[in-house]
Amino acid sequence: MRDSCCFQPEYWIVDPDREYAEFWQLDETGAYRVAFAGSEGVYRSRELNGFWLRVEWLWQQPPMATVLQEWGLH
Repeated sequence: MRDSCCFQPEYWIVDPDREYAEFWQLDETGAYRVAFAGSEGVYRSRELNGFWLRVEWLWQQPPMATVLQEWGLH
């Protein structure tokens, strides 16, 4: 197993030109695994408890009030 102190627990690769995103998470063996890949759908962070986003928001850029309402914060 790799020393997990040197690795980010998750990372995102976002390609706005292709409107495509990959979300990778470090597993218990120290290997990164794709947790989500695509242009639409909901990504739920394992590291940020309760945080999620609609991937299409990354290119559609909805009004912040819309995002906050979906998150139950508005």
